[in-house]
Amino acid sequence: MTPHNSQVQKWVLLGFGEVAATLFAPTLRGATGVECSVCLPLGRQPSEATLRRLRASGLVATYEASGVNNAAVVVSAVTPAAAVRVAESVAPYLGADCIYVDVNSVAGPTVAQIAGVIESQGGRFVDAAIMGPVPLLRDQVPIFLSGRAAANFHKLASALGLNTTVVSSQPGDASSAKMVWSVMTKGTIALLAETLIAAHRLGLLDPLRQLLAQEYGQAGTDAMILRMLRSTTLSGARRLDEMDEVKKTLDAVSVPAWTVGATRRWISELSRLTAARTSQSVEEVVRAISEELEPVKSQRRVSEVKGDQ
Repeated sequence: MTPHNSQVQKWVLLGFGEVAATLFAPTLRGATGVECSVCLPLGRQPSEATLRRLRASGLVATYEASGVNNAAVVVSAVTPAAAVRVAESVAPYLGADCIYVDVNSVAGPTVAQIAGVIESQGGRFVDAAIMGPVPLLRDQVPIFLSGRAAANFHKLASALGLNTTVVSSQPGDASSAKMVWSVMTKGTIALLAETLIAAHRLGLLDPLRQLLAQEYGQAGTDAMILRMLRSTTLSGARRLDEMDEVKKTLDAVSVPAWTVGATRRWISELSRLTAARTSQSVEEVVRAISEELEPVKSQRRVSEVKGDQ
C-alpha cells in the first residue's frame, strides 16, 4: 500500500452526521496542509439530511471502504449500531501508521471490540468521546481521548484547535466516561419533558421556565431547553442506541439502570412525535409535545376499575 503524502495530511470522515459536519469538517477544511474527504462505506443510500450536509460542505463522498486508502487519520462518526460494522469494513484498507478515531457513543466493551478489529489490521486506535453539545460549542466541545494512540492524536487535534484531553491509554475509558455522563445529560431531557409538559397542562409553564433559568444558568435557558427537546424528536433513534450502550456500561459495574430505563422510555416517545420538530420556541415545542403525547393511564385507577368488575 502506498504511504500517504507526508506533505498533505489526509483525513477521512466515516459518516456525515452532526458531529462530522459541524465539528470535524469545518475544522479540517480551514486547516493548512490537510485534505478532508467523506467515506460512507456500508453501501446504503444516504439520507436526504446527509446529502444536504454534503452539498453545504462542498466535500466529496465515496461509497467504497477503500476510500480510506492512504489516510493519516480516519474518524468514525456513525450511529452506535453501525460502529463495529464500519470498522470491520474499512480495517483492511488502513495503512500501518493510520490513526483510527472512534467518536461514536458506545460502551467500553464495544470500543474494545472495535480497537481489536483496527489493531489486528495494523491500524492505531483512539477512543474519543464528545462530552458536550457540538452545535453550541463547535470546536471547543470537550473531547476525552483514550487508547494507545491517544497522545499522538491529541497532538494532531490540538494543533487544529480542538479541545482534547487524554484520559488514559486504555481503549474504552473515554467512552465509559461518556456513557456515565449520558445518564446525566440524556436524563435531563426526560426530566425537562416531564416537568415542562406537566407545567404547560397546569398553565404554569412561564414561572417554571424562569425558575429553570435562575437555578441552572445556561443549562436552563430557553435556547438549551429548545435544543434538547427538539433535537430528541429529530434524532431519537440514535439516542436510543446510545441509551442501550449506557445500560451495558452500568450493568458491567452492577449499577441499577433505573434512570436509564425511564430516560429511554421518554426518548422513545419523543422520537415518534413530528409536530415538535419545527418548533421555534420553548412554548411551541412543549405545546406540540403535549398535544401529540398519548395520555398516560393511571395504573391505580385501572386496578380500581378492574376490582369493581
